[in-house]
Amino acid sequence: MAEVIMPRQGQEPGRGTGNGFALAGFICALCGILPFIGFIAAILGIIFSALGLKQSSVTGNGRGLAIAGLVIGIVFISGGFIFLMGRLF
Repeated sequence: MAEVIMPRQGQEPGRGTGNGFALAGFICALCGILPFIGFIAAILGIIFSALGLKQSSVTGNGRGLAIAGLVIGIVFISGGFIFLMGRLF
């Protein structure tokens, strides 16, 4: 006979406790390296990471991803501006 597996007491099956904004911010910031859409992706990465950092203070999850997304997004935006200024002058 087949054995039925029941979820543990107090847990909802399939319900994660992660921080979606922090993850989205990190991924968007990493996409900042792509040509043509990188600048917009880095800006979105900074916005989502800031929201994820705010949410992590409430939930306690995703603080590291949010900080990494902020740093990576700021680095790509700064690098883009430096590159643009070098091409213009």
